[in-house]
Amino acid sequence: MLRATAFVSSVRTRLPATGRGRFLGAVASDGATKPTLRGVIFDMDGTLTVPNLDFAEMYSRAGVDPSEDILTAIEKMPEDRARSAQAVIEEMEEEGRRTLALRPGAAQMGAWLSSHGVPTALVTRNTEATVRSLEELWEKAGAAPFDVTIARDSRGGSVPSKPDPASLGIVAG
Repeated sequence: MLRATAFVSSVRTRLPATGRGRFLGAVASDGATKPTLRGVIFDMDGTLTVPNLDFAEMYSRAGVDPSEDILTAIEKMPEDRARSAQAVIEEMEEEGRRTLALRPGAAQMGAWLSSHGVPTALVTRNTEATVRSLEELWEKAGAAPFDVTIARDSRGGSVPSKPDPASLGIVAG
């Protein structure tokens, strides 16, 4: 089953009150607000793509305790150790790009959303290079391009990585 975050159910609850109105749907004849699907935010690994990275191996080779966030742990490492750990991640992610595959039904869902005028976004802790690889597969399979993509190195790395909700605010913006 595909997992995605509908703007109406997730982003609306994370925005300040002043930004909420744009995600509320049509008003029913009795005056009640009816939620309307205004967009979908996808993740990559295990949502749109078949998981293909061995995170246990990545953590081990990078010298990061599995109970820590790997990106945060690397930021705290001494420079030489951080470079080495980052090289492990880059090597493994490059292999992941070579073996990237869409989950069954993912492209069809993207095409359906597009045909119904529902905007889509991709928010991932993967890199821009990996996002480009996904976009090639996605569009080759018949899905429309994403309206917005945010990777961990998007905007010069100025947007905090998931699970920080800042990227969702940018998508909703």
